[in-house]
Amino acid sequence: MVIDEASFFETSEDLATCLATSPIISESWRLCSVANVTAARSFVAESGGGDGGVVYVASSGVQMAEGTESSWRRLVALESIGGESLFSMHRKREEEEEVVMVHAAIFDLFSSFFVSFRNQMLPIMRNSKTKSIVITGHSIGGAIASLCSLWLLAYLQHISSSISVLCITFGSPMLGNQSFSNAILKERWGANFIHMVTKHDIMPRILFAPTMPHIAQLNSLLQFWQFSMANPSSLGNLAMQVTDGDKAELFSFVTTYLHHAATQEGVEGFFRPFGSFLFVSDEGAVCVESSAAVIKMMHLMFVTSSPDSSIKILK
Repeated sequence: MVIDEASFFETSEDLATCLATSPIISESWRLCSVANVTAARSFVAESGGGDGGVVYVASSGVQMAEGTESSWRRLVALESIGGESLFSMHRKREEEEEVVMVHAAIFDLFSSFFVSFRNQMLPIMRNSKTKSIVITGHSIGGAIASLCSLWLLAYLQHISSSISVLCITFGSPMLGNQSFSNAILKERWGANFIHMVTKHDIMPRILFAPTMPHIAQLNSLLQFWQFSMANPSSLGNLAMQVTDGDKAELFSFVTTYLHHAATQEGVEGFFRPFGSFLFVSDEGAVCVESSAAVIKMMHLMFVTSSPDSSIKILK
C-alpha cells in the first residue's frame, strides 16, 4: 500500500475502506506480537514486501510506566520531542485554552529510548525506496507508538519529505488532554492515527478513572499483561496476581467514571481521545472519529462486559 499525502484519509469511511481492503491491520498485529516476544523496551522493523515501499515499525508492549498513582494521573507539557518542535503551525493559543499535555509516566518511558528509535528511523527515512511508514504497538506500546509517530510527522514536515506516516495501536491507553487532541486536529494529523479497541478491553478506558485507591491492582495487572505478552505459552501455568474481588472493584470503578465521561456529568477532563477509533466486537466493527462519540462508544460497549472478560481480553 502506497500512501501519497501526510493526511491521507478525509473521512472515517475512507479509512474503513482502506483497512478492509489491505493487509495493514493483520501485518501490524503480527509485528506487534513479534515485538512483544523478542524486543522488550525496543522496536522491530520490517519491510512490507513487494514494491509498495511500506516499512512497519512495532513498539513492544512489554514495558512498564513506573510510578505511583500520582504519576499515572499527572500530565506534562508537550512542546517538542528530541528537539523537534511539535504543532509548529498552531502554537498560538487563546489565553483560556489549556496547555498541550500528555501522560507523564508514558512520556518518560518513551523518552528513555527515544534516541535509539531515532537512530533506527533515520536510515529508513533516507532510503529512497521508503514511501510509507506504519508505526504500531500494543497496550503501553501503542501509546509509545503514538509519540513516535508525532515525532516522525513533525520531522518529516520539517524536512519537507513526501514519506507518509500511519500509526496503528491495539488496546492503547489514553495519552493526552483535550488540547493535545485539538492540536493534532489543527495539524490535520488526526487521520494518521488509528486506534483499535475491542469490546471489553479495560486498558483504553482505564485512565478515564482516577487510579487511586486502585494503583496496587493496576500495577499487578500491568505486570501480568507484560508477562503474558512476553511469554504467551506460559499462560496456562500463570497464577493471576489480582483476586476476583479486586478485578470486580476495579471494573466497577472504571465503569462509573467512564459513564461520567460519556454523559459529561462533572468528570475531570484529564484524558481525551485523538485520531480515529476502530471498535471491534464479535458482531463486527465501526470506525469513529469524533472524540465525544468515541467516549460514548467506549462506555456503551464496556457496560456489556464483566470484570473477568475486561481483563482476560488482553491475554
